[in-house]
Amino acid sequence: MKKGRVISFPRNIKIENPVNSLNVVAKDAEAEKVLNVYENHDEYRSIVDAVNKPLNIIHGNTQLLELLIEKENITSNYQLDRCMDSIKQNCYKLTKMINNIIEIQKIVTKKFSLCYNVVNIVEMVENTVLNVPKVIKDKKIIFDTNLEEKFILCDVEKIQKSILILLGTAVRFSNDEDIIVKLKGKDSYINIIISFKNKDSKDLNYIINKMDNLSTECHDDISIGFHICKAIVGFHEGSIVVGGTEDEISFNIELPCGDREPIYYLYGNNKITNNENTIEKIKIEFSDIE
Repeated sequence: MKKGRVISFPRNIKIENPVNSLNVVAKDAEAEKVLNVYENHDEYRSIVDAVNKPLNIIHGNTQLLELLIEKENITSNYQLDRCMDSIKQNCYKLTKMINNIIEIQKIVTKKFSLCYNVVNIVEMVENTVLNVPKVIKDKKIIFDTNLEEKFILCDVEKIQKSILILLGTAVRFSNDEDIIVKLKGKDSYINIIISFKNKDSKDLNYIINKMDNLSTECHDDISIGFHICKAIVGFHEGSIVVGGTEDEISFNIELPCGDREPIYYLYGNNKITNNENTIEKIKIEFSDIE
């Protein structure tokens, strides 16, 4: 969790800290032509309904726990563990929904901010990808790269969220084969490519339609995730392309990297390789994948 307060400024105003080279940059969403979605509060009704479902499950499980404890009827740890797992899972779902609503509102009200720093993108992507199977145990994800290290200027948490959104989509639509994440780099940009074998031949058109035709009437998890993902990448002056065939789908994130020397790599390694923190983020982003 970031400490301190990030202040939103109008258009590309930059604060520079000479000690740790931390840049706080706020970009005007209007300049990026991000779609103004969810401006009508009536459109939040479906989101409210989605929030009520996990709330009801949590409430039901707490009542069951109270009843079992009151009657001292917990015959094994299985009953207790099952209730606690359900409560945790639905708390993660609520956290994800609240986080996404906040992100969407920041985009709509043009208060979306980025906390830039120079990071080793290879280390960050690899750490994120390799921790996903610890949460989604029935999926194998392979990380492949032609780079040992590549330093770019980005908001680590936001780029990590974008990768997890697309990986969550890959897990949701992939068959039993491996999900492949490739990181390729050239002088001025890097590409993060997520590819997977899809379950249905219609999946490609469905995902392309969701990504390319963002609608204010779509409040499902995939559409909201794609809105946030495209906004984050767009604010980094990058792009996302969906491609593939009837059998395979791929997401290609392209980000500019410029000339960043390792001497400026002042972002704490513990923030990137903190597996406990990364796993917690993965549990939140993957909470609604059955």
